Amino acid sequence: MDLQQLVYFSKVAEFQNISKAAGVLYVTQPALTRAIKKLEEELDCPLFQRRGKALVLTENGKLLQQRAQELMQMMRNVKNEVGALNSNKRQIVTVQLRCIFGLFMDVLGRFMKENPDIEFRVLQDDDSGINFGDYDLLLFPTSNPVQSRSSEILLKEEVFIAMSDADPLAQKAELKVEDLQGHPYVSIGEKRMFYQTTSTHRKQLRFPVEITAYCDGMTAVRNLVRDWGYVSQMPQYTWSKTDLSGITLRPLSDARLYRYVCMTWNGDTHMNQATKQFKNYLYQYLAERELLYRHKL
Repeated sequence: MDLQQLVYFSKVAEFQNISKAAGVLYVTQPALTRAIKKLEEELDCPLFQRRGKALVLTENGKLLQQRAQELMQMMRNVKNEVGALNSNKRQIVTVQLRCIFGLFMDVLGRFMKENPDIEFRVLQDDDSGINFGDYDLLLFPTSNPVQSRSSEILLKEEVFIAMSDADPLAQKAELKVEDLQGHPYVSIGEKRMFYQTTSTHRKQLRFPVEITAYCDGMTAVRNLVRDWGYVSQMPQYTWSKTDLSGITLRPLSDARLYRYVCMTWNGDTHMNQATKQFKNYLYQYLAERELLYRHKL
C-alpha cells in the first residue's frame, strides 16, 4: 500500500463514482478500477459495495478512509511546517491548473498584488502531484458536473467556433454546422482534456470539416485561426481578451456545447489560511463578473 493508492481510494470514496473520481485524478477509469482492485487484494477485503449507481464504503472501507484521512493530514501538516521554515514562514499555495489559464492569471495577478507575502506555485503540465494529492487547489474541466464536500463547480462555459475577424463567418451572430464546410480545422493536441470534449462533440455531429492540423499549445491554435484562415473550437472564458485579439467567437445554434470548470481541494487535510483566502478571493472575483456557477442556479 502506498500514498497514491490512498489518494485514489479517498477520491472514489468521496464521489462514490469511478468516472468522476478518474476525471479529478486525471487517470483513466480502467486504471483507477485496477488500482482499487489491487488495494482490495492487498488488504484481502472488499472496500466498496455497489448500491444502485453508487459505490458505497463497506465497514472495512470506512475504517481505511478514516486512517487514510489521518495519514494524509499528517503528511500535509509536515510539508506545510517544513515549507514555512524554508520560506521564512511565508505561506505557500500550490495550484494544479488544467484550464481557464487567462482568467486564472488575471485573478492571481490581482491577488498577489494585494498579498505580496503569499507565495504561489502554479503547475500546468505536471500531473504527478495530482496522483499523490500534492496540491492545495486543483482547477480542471469536465463535461459532467463534479460537486462534493471538497469539490465545487466554478463556472459553466459554452464552447464556441473560433475564426479570424476577417473571415466572412465573423459577420454572423450565430453559426450552423453547415457554415463550416470548406474551412480547414485546427485542433488542440490529443493529450489535452479539451480535445476529448470537442472530439466527442464533433463525432456526434459529424462535423463537415476534417482536422488538418493538431497543435499541443493554444498559442499555435490561435495563430492558425487568426493568421491563416483556420477554424477551431475555443471555450468562452478560458482565454483573455488579449489572447483573442484578431479572433471572433461564435456559437453553433444547432449544436451547442458546454463544459464545466470545477475546483477541488484536499478536504481530508488541513487547508492553510492563505489557500482559504485565495479560494474566497476567486469566488468573489467570479461572482463580481457574474460567472460563479452557484449564483446562477
